[in-house]
Amino acid sequence: MASTANTEMILVADVDMDLLWKLHNQGAVRNLKDRRTDIYDIVYKGK
Repeated sequence: MASTANTEMILVADVDMDLLWKLHNQGAVRNLKDRRTDIYDIVYKGK
């Protein structure tokens, strides 16, 4: 696909939800499952 630089565009596509779920659970990039909880904590600061 070719496009003009610095121009807003809309992309319309079909998404295979089964494939997306498989990639989410078994893909190589698993941000939440591979996070380093030994080097930081997430702390909620309420109002």
